[in-house]
Amino acid sequence: MKKLLMSVFIFVLVLPGLQAQRRNGLIGRRIQSMGFLTFSIGPGVCLGDAGSSRSIGTYLSNTFVDGIHNYDMALGFRHILQDGFSYKADFEYVNFSGTDKNTDLKYRGFSNISNVIELSGRGEYSYYWGRRYSRNRPHSIYGFAGVGVLNSTTKYTGTRQLYNEEHSSIFAAFIPYGIGYQYQLNTEFTIGAEIGGQYALSDFVDGFHSIRFSRSNDVLESLKFTIAYKIF
Repeated sequence: MKKLLMSVFIFVLVLPGLQAQRRNGLIGRRIQSMGFLTFSIGPGVCLGDAGSSRSIGTYLSNTFVDGIHNYDMALGFRHILQDGFSYKADFEYVNFSGTDKNTDLKYRGFSNISNVIELSGRGEYSYYWGRRYSRNRPHSIYGFAGVGVLNSTTKYTGTRQLYNEEHSSIFAAFIPYGIGYQYQLNTEFTIGAEIGGQYALSDFVDGFHSIRFSRSNDVLESLKFTIAYKIF
């Protein structure tokens, strides 16, 4: 929760400065209204109860156990408005695995593979700069926050402990947040990268709630590479 509040605080501080630059003509011409179809994919992890979130080595090794796991992919629509504002709707699929194996909590025996489907909407604010040929400002960075709902289904692959609470399938609201970068290749295509998190209003996204160890809700984090195609 502290990470989420810090991200929102930084976004609120930066926004007035960017608006002032735009009023003073330091950013350039207005961006016209545009619509894009987007596709994003990259590695993802759940900061939950299973111990893989505490060990990057365990996280990487568990990625290729019983298939390929720990990735995040999304299809979306982004509508860019004037003055740097935009909104985006996403349909997202996340697959992640977790395990206590090879961690200091291996005696618990937590181990899981989870599939998450998400629907979300978010607002964005972008800062544009640069010049390429006759096109102004092909570079942009942006921050975003929004709201969504997810469904997580979990397969338990480890020891079932009596001091755990478990839900193999849950629905929960979540708050997406993060930052990203985009580069306009030409008049139709844009590429970029985005790092962000999804703060779930539940501690059962990974299927577990450890009565003895859990202190906060689960968070999904990812680094996704993006491509967008302009449709209007």
